[in-house]
Amino acid sequence: MWWKVEQRKPVAEIAVRVPEAQTNQAAMDAERAAKARLEEQRRSFDAQLAQEKAKTEHDKAIDAAKKVYEKWKDAVILAESTPRMSLPAQIARMQDIRREASDLKVPKCLDEAKISLLSGMDKQIKGFFYFLGNEAKVGDKLFAIEFQSSLEDIKAFLVGLGACASGIVVQP
Repeated sequence: MWWKVEQRKPVAEIAVRVPEAQTNQAAMDAERAAKARLEEQRRSFDAQLAQEKAKTEHDKAIDAAKKVYEKWKDAVILAESTPRMSLPAQIARMQDIRREASDLKVPKCLDEAKISLLSGMDKQIKGFFYFLGNEAKVGDKLFAIEFQSSLEDIKAFLVGLGACASGIVVQP
């Protein structure tokens, strides 16, 4: 026939499908909500992990700066008790430690402290060179001046190191 006869479904069958569709929609909504909660938990976990990693890197950088400073202190103590003719080897060791300090990757809170440490190291090395030269006993006086000046820089480093380690921001 040229016309189409529409078959009608019984009303009971249609009535059963409407609640089934509503149930499917509710299940899909619940599944979406569960996925959203899982995604939020994942983001929270990732943020916490990143924060812990940053804290660990921060602590490692502070520990590295402390170790370099301790090596420096030991080198200075040794150089102070070294005879003048043996001093060049000690100065070379101090220069190596200074380069190591220069290469340190430090957190932002230690930037100024690192600059102070390097300045103090430079002044102490310069002082030992003056002492080594010791022309007309002027080297002894110049050494004392450089060494005294370096102590302020070293003190600034220690203050900055302590502040950074405890989370305090020190303004330059």
